Amino acid sequence: MSYCRTQDLGKIGREARIAIPPLIELLKDKDEDVQRAAVEALGKIGPEAQIAILALTELLNDEEEDVRTAAAEALEKIKGGKK
Repeated sequence: MSYCRTQDLGKIGREARIAIPPLIELLKDKDEDVQRAAVEALGKIGPEAQIAILALTELLNDEEEDVRTAAAEALEKIKGGKK
């Protein structure tokens, strides 16, 4: 899945919940931009993405600050139900 398609899924929001498993896989991508886009998409999906909490929590220790920050924000949206 490309960076642009990953961003598009985030724009769809909650209706993109079918894409949660592939987005979780993209959290392991070596490309920081792809990782961050997947994190942001999961955050925009919101509480339906709770299955991603463990993988997102692991990213709180990522070497890239942008990925860590995005993961923290996504976790807040998923756990808090914020959009």
